[in-house]
Amino acid sequence: MLRKLAQRLVTASEKIAEIQASISEFLVLAGLAIITYGVIMRYVFRQGVGWTWEIPRFLFLLIVALTLSYVQAKDKHIRVDILLMKLPGKAQHIVKAFCYVVFLFFSFILLRAAIVRLGVDWIVRSDILGFPLAPIEIILCIGIAALMLQLLVGLGKELKNLKTGAPPDAPTPAGAD
Repeated sequence: MLRKLAQRLVTASEKIAEIQASISEFLVLAGLAIITYGVIMRYVFRQGVGWTWEIPRFLFLLIVALTLSYVQAKDKHIRVDILLMKLPGKAQHIVKAFCYVVFLFFSFILLRAAIVRLGVDWIVRSDILGFPLAPIEIILCIGIAALMLQLLVGLGKELKNLKTGAPPDAPTPAGAD
């Protein structure tokens, strides 16, 4: 029963990561369109539009927050494996599990700070458009929570590999994807 629950958690976390990645793709295109509009208005029509600077700035925050869990789920983040590859298999799993615990701890601190800030952001409004910053902060909290879910899944996999004695994953050479 616990194994089925763990498998459902892994499946759900992967679906959440895929949905977040799809939303991020849309936000990137929206940001590019807004920036392009702003550039055209500024250089062709000699008329600056302030919100074309403000909205992409917030979109960038959302894109980063929403893609964190996707990158973790696909194991496509940037890291240096040179020292890790020199360790024996069991030691690699221990180091990876330790790193997951450390990142979970820092993610928890980040989530807590974002939630505390959320209380302030109901009052704070954006500079140009004047909309409340709370919805952006909520999405940041969701992104951090989804990252924490992916870190828990990764920790579980490393602990399982440590228990079963599975060989460590071979790192993918750069450009092999």
